Amino acid sequence: MHKELRKRAASPIFPSPGGLSDLTRAVGGEYSVRWGLGVFRMELLARGRDCDVFDAGAGRVLRRYRDNRYLVERESKVMAYARSQGCPVPEVLDAQGCDLLLERVDGPTMAADLMARPWLLRRHARLLASIHAA
Repeated sequence: MHKELRKRAASPIFPSPGGLSDLTRAVGGEYSVRWGLGVFRMELLARGRDCDVFDAGAGRVLRRYRDNRYLVERESKVMAYARSQGCPVPEVLDAQGCDLLLERVDGPTMAADLMARPWLLRRHARLLASIHAA
């Protein structure tokens, strides 16, 4: 990924932008993640069909695909482009292998919002169409 993104990703939570690897279960909902030369505990926030999302601290999340053959380079470029076009997607801070380090965005998913407020279907459809058109 870009050098500037790697610099922003480095912090006391992730002291080295050397790469993410070796996810192991720790205690309860926490997992140990190897980053560079350190191992850090992260809380599991969500599990999707293909990936797990962890709290990476400092307003960031780690999205790790369970299939390590899934490479996130293309996805990170698509997300960066969509964001540059004004679409509401999280900022990509780093992308390596099957791991994405993203800006944390709290709130309901589009699907959850539609279940709670179905009258917003057209608005959500327009937003989704604008994301795919970008």
